[in-house]
Amino acid sequence: MNHPKNAGLQNVLEINTPDSFKNSNDWEYVSDVSLEQELKCKRCGMILKRKAEDDYGDWEYEKNNCCKQIIKCKRCGEILDQKIAEHRFGDWEFESYGSEKCIKVKVCLRCDQKKYGEIFDHDWVDLPDATDDACERVLECKRCKKEKVEYVHHSGIWEYCDNTNCDQVKKCSDCNEIIETRINPERFINYIKSRNIKYLLHFTLAENLSSIFSNGLLGRESLEFYKIKHSHTDDNRFDQKLDFISLSVSFPNYKMFFRKREELKRNGIERDWAILRLKPSILWEKTCLFFSENAATTHSKSIHYKNNRLEDFQKLFSDIPLLKIYRIKTEIADYYTTNPQAEVMVQSNIEPKYIHSVCFDLKDNIYDWDAVIKLRKKYKNIAFFFTPKLFRQRDDWIFWQKNVDNHIRSKID
Repeated sequence: MNHPKNAGLQNVLEINTPDSFKNSNDWEYVSDVSLEQELKCKRCGMILKRKAEDDYGDWEYEKNNCCKQIIKCKRCGEILDQKIAEHRFGDWEFESYGSEKCIKVKVCLRCDQKKYGEIFDHDWVDLPDATDDACERVLECKRCKKEKVEYVHHSGIWEYCDNTNCDQVKKCSDCNEIIETRINPERFINYIKSRNIKYLLHFTLAENLSSIFSNGLLGRESLEFYKIKHSHTDDNRFDQKLDFISLSVSFPNYKMFFRKREELKRNGIERDWAILRLKPSILWEKTCLFFSENAATTHSKSIHYKNNRLEDFQKLFSDIPLLKIYRIKTEIADYYTTNPQAEVMVQSNIEPKYIHSVCFDLKDNIYDWDAVIKLRKKYKNIAFFFTPKLFRQRDDWIFWQKNVDNHIRSKID
């Protein structure tokens, strides 16, 4: 028996093969999972081989959790075609969308693709049995189930703290927690002058400068809430303080700054960076937190939100015996913090009035020089400087080599 699709091959056999093949068997598959067929002579056993045509199966999903469909050959399993099926969405649900919003979403039951709908303000309800603290109140959004904690303290009286007769605190009459602080600016001003501290610093992508000059510096949550276009430099924010702005004293955190620039270079992304010089009056006029090391370390994350007094700021300039770091040995300037990764975290926003100037690297290291010129012409009230030193490592970098870095890195979650 000859198959119609083998007619062409039979003609070839009549020309190129012995007469014995004219009475050969029909084509057979070598195996059930193969496209290879063979023709065997009844008399001498000589075998001719060929590849059979594809035998399409039915459409099937590639995986249980995927909307990609494929069609395979029934014999060999080779994928012959593929397509994306229509998503199969479930019911509308709610999930958290920032600190003050929740959003309506549908999720595909196969591939987890999300479809977004309306955005709502959180609808908070009280969870009365969630805590035993008399001053603590736990709230839950009845839509997206996000929880937040509020403190309802009973105000006490103002009292001086630490016998300084300068800073004052007000404590809750129930739990004795500090609920409000009055900072005496004169003490801060005198200390800043004694160390010759002129600026606080913040590094950012140059493309953010136009927005910063107009709106000031804003925390991540505020930027997203007000839908302000920006390019952030820290995707993870291990410090868990999304509505705080990270500043350094007198010199940028060169370890983090170098790492961020290298990440872009490795990905082939050419971006220009700038360093903002900010007025030190932020320290006593804004709500600040002071960290003597990187705010992402376990120790720093556990510090109470009230570490904003001058005594807390002074700790940034203390020796670190555990790491055998002593200022007299490192010989760093008085206006530098002991740890190059020490941070000042400022809550919510820093208005444009606090911006003193902006610094760039050498012209040869700037990718888009025309953009810098346009900014300079538009914002004539902001001083522009080329300060390559701020884009390098600090003078005491040799004391913060691998052994010290590993000790600090081990403290980060």
